[in-house]
Amino acid sequence: MSPLQALILGVIQGLTEFLPVSSSGHLVMAQQLMGLRLPGVTFEVCLHFGTLVAVLIVFRPEITQIILALGGLIGKGPHRRTGDLSLLLLMVIVSLPAGIVGILFSDQVGNLFERPEVVGWALLATGGLLWLSDRKAQAHGILLDEIGPRDALFIGGGQALALIPGLSRSGTTIAFGLFRGLDRETAARFSFLLSVPAIGGATLLELRHLEAFNLEMGLGVLMVGTISAAVSGYLAVRLLLRLIRSNRLTYFSYYTWAVGLMLILRPFVRGSGI
Repeated sequence: MSPLQALILGVIQGLTEFLPVSSSGHLVMAQQLMGLRLPGVTFEVCLHFGTLVAVLIVFRPEITQIILALGGLIGKGPHRRTGDLSLLLLMVIVSLPAGIVGILFSDQVGNLFERPEVVGWALLATGGLLWLSDRKAQAHGILLDEIGPRDALFIGGGQALALIPGLSRSGTTIAFGLFRGLDRETAARFSFLLSVPAIGGATLLELRHLEAFNLEMGLGVLMVGTISAAVSGYLAVRLLLRLIRSNRLTYFSYYTWAVGLMLILRPFVRGSGI
């Protein structure tokens, strides 16, 4: 893999991890177009680490409060604020369905990455969820400190579905949040906060297959991928927060529908000789 290819994959990972268009689906498509097959999981771990850094930077105040709340809970220190502990509990509840599905069906989910037609249909489903939820969104919805355990479990079900490549994790969790009555910006911010355990969990699952940190492709290539994923991820978070405030979530529906159809129809176009 060249540094340019690493840069392209890093930018794609960073943008699509947080924009509601499916990072897994786009990485599958990009690798096919460039004729790449990643050796091992080292590069994927680096990309996930880059996007994790991005969301930690954007939401550092919220993450800091959650860490302090957890520390206070364990050490009985002075930072046991009820609101922070409630948010921590909600994040745990949301993460449970995806964690269970990921552990029990990781091989089956992994096999879906080899099937571009599945990714295509899942991208169409992502577009449908975004389109419907954008119309379901309420002008004055539930705020972050008003989210309850049932809301969290409902959104967690959406996050579990998003393990299917092509179903956007951010898009699905935002859509399920809007279906549940969350305020637009709250749905987006909550989705981004949920990406911390989601990305961290995915990285841990990948580390199971990492016998040693593979530097065969070069340390420079790994660094380019990591940094480009972090920078593009940071920009994607900022962009989506701005777009969702201005009721422009539907724009991503048209994009995912177009990309999904392209993946589904591509074998037929090739077969026809066009």
